[in-house]
Amino acid sequence: MRKERERMGSVGEDTDVVSFNIIDPPAAEFEPVSPKRMLLLAVVLMLGLGAGGAMAFIIHQLNPVFHDAKTLREVTGRPVLGVVSMTWLERHKIRRRVDFSSFAMASTSLIAVFVFTILLKDQLVGLMHTLIWQATG
Repeated sequence: MRKERERMGSVGEDTDVVSFNIIDPPAAEFEPVSPKRMLLLAVVLMLGLGAGGAMAFIIHQLNPVFHDAKTLREVTGRPVLGVVSMTWLERHKIRRRVDFSSFAMASTSLIAVFVFTILLKDQLVGLMHTLIWQATG
């Protein structure tokens, strides 16, 4: 390799027309320098959950619900003349249970996928490198 460099360099110097330099190919690691991927995933998950909770709180504050006459009287400063209680039909009770169980399953799935990603990070990265290598090579 050195001999080839010398020969190519001397050819360029003899003609005084061409400047010829051999540059080594770039080399880079597969691991990113920054940010730390696991920390980034955890921060994004926490920020997403926090933003969702904050949005639910804001929506609740914009549309308040009073559960008893005393709270309504304290907030509005007006006398409450009567209260109509809510009776839940069986279909409403079933719908609330389905909604709650759907929310619980979605939350559990989110946490499970996060933990799965953290635990199998190295295997998933290796799989992605293999797939990319096969697709390009």
